[in-house]
Amino acid sequence: MEDDALRQQLADAARQLWTRGLLNGAAGLVTVEAHRRRYLVPRTGDRRATLNPVRLIQVDLDGHAPDDPAHDLPPALWLPHKLVYQASANHPPSTPDSRDPRITCATVLVQPPSVLALARLRDDAAQPITLPGRAPIPVVDPENHTALEAALAEGRAVVLYEQGLFLAGPSLDRVLDRAETLEAAARLDLLTS
Repeated sequence: MEDDALRQQLADAARQLWTRGLLNGAAGLVTVEAHRRRYLVPRTGDRRATLNPVRLIQVDLDGHAPDDPAHDLPPALWLPHKLVYQASANHPPSTPDSRDPRITCATVLVQPPSVLALARLRDDAAQPITLPGRAPIPVVDPENHTALEAALAEGRAVVLYEQGLFLAGPSLDRVLDRAETLEAAARLDLLTS
């Protein structure tokens, strides 16, 4: 995909997530792979509702912005994104349109209110969130890197306690669909519990 089109897609995705109440202000992170080991991200502090595609920056696998070091990403914010992109880079697709589930081309860290409410309502801190018809979503302390790595190795959805819901997938559309679907399922679960 052309760089301008990818930038516009990321800005549109952030706006959609904000419109649906899944991102707040400048919180969260929406990323997409621009090309091998380079990722488009919003600048820290830019409001997600009015994200300008021109202001997006490219970072490397370590979250460093080679063209603008003042906008390197905070390591704690970038870590889950880095882990899944790194794992994906270790499993290159066998064909250009590979559907290999290990391939990650997009990630989001969102704040869906119902999913986060369920995370806070659990009796046991180690208990995952279970939603009908869905795989359990682990809840991990983002400071516990071992638990975070293990949770991400098991699946592409993880609640980072007090930060949000992290999702990874083969495309930005698939990740957005999953964020919306999980929030709707969590809202229904809260209403019927």
